[in-house]
Amino acid sequence: MAAIIGLVAVLLLAWLHHGPLGNGERFVNRLEAASKIVIVDSELTGIGLRMQRQPLAREAILAGPANDFQRHGLGGQKGLTQMIEDVPGMARARWVDEPASGFVLPLLAETCLLAILAYAIGIALGRFIWGRKPRERYA
Repeated sequence: MAAIIGLVAVLLLAWLHHGPLGNGERFVNRLEAASKIVIVDSELTGIGLRMQRQPLAREAILAGPANDFQRHGLGGQKGLTQMIEDVPGMARARWVDEPASGFVLPLLAETCLLAILAYAIGIALGRFIWGRKPRERYA
């Protein structure tokens, strides 16, 4: 029962960190700012970028006039999509007029999964290091 209470507490803290304290929104805003710098550095005009916000996710959605080479590159040349995906922390970038492929996990779910993983590692290490001593057995 104590382990379940601890898990609920960890999930509550993860939710507080992500939502009411605003760290999820701040993280997505930083990703958006870094991605806009990449667009400016690419010297392509008329390209807009927005982040997925309902729900918050690490997905950039691009819009504007760009040909296939500018969007996706060719061979060793990276397109704008790949340059945006290279921004540290970005999960995926796509163009608004192209169908979405795959699924991007919402940021809250990522935060909760990482919190659960950290909690499980802590429980396992605690049992390994300070586990219960075996009982003496009588034959």
